[in-house]
Amino acid sequence: MRLYELNWQFLLLGEHCYLDTTDECYFIGEYERCCRPGMKPQILGLKRGNQRAIVGLARQLATALPRDWTSNYTFVPMPSSSGAANPLRLMTRRLDIRDTRDLLVQLVDTPPSHNGWRPTPQQRAKLMMLHEREVDPEPNAVVIVDDVLATGSHFRAAKMTVRKRWPHMRVIGVFLARACWRRTAFCPLAAQGEETAASAG
Repeated sequence: MRLYELNWQFLLLGEHCYLDTTDECYFIGEYERCCRPGMKPQILGLKRGNQRAIVGLARQLATALPRDWTSNYTFVPMPSSSGAANPLRLMTRRLDIRDTRDLLVQLVDTPPSHNGWRPTPQQRAKLMMLHEREVDPEPNAVVIVDDVLATGSHFRAAKMTVRKRWPHMRVIGVFLARACWRRTAFCPLAAQGEETAASAG
């Protein structure tokens, strides 16, 4: 398994409309790929709290992460949209990472994005805060772990929340998959020959 960087070519296609070239985001697969399910079945299993999906995705992500990230950076699961248990937290805890924290807190329950609720990053940021018990020591960099990258609104809100406290903090987004809502038959990752693997830094 490899980690792929979200580069300007993806952004030019009109996907992930809230992201720009200042955002540092990576993913390990496609949610749906060339009329095939891609990682969708595994991610749906994760969302349901399926233990097999949690373990399997943790293993895949563990093999893709750069070693200097897992040794030096703080990994933060994206908080759940509701008060229910967060399977991303369970998955992140299975990774061999030196510093994992529940740094982000969502203040109120919100509808899931797949039901059509798609607020702007600024609107989402008003619903987030840092967990004050988790802020010390100051991280070297923050890696936000989430399941699916769609518009990028959730990541940008998390990044804004982190940078309220630490304005110059490196904030990295790591996603299990990216979803291309405007895709037709063109698959950018396949067209690239899967040559955009992320480096270790």
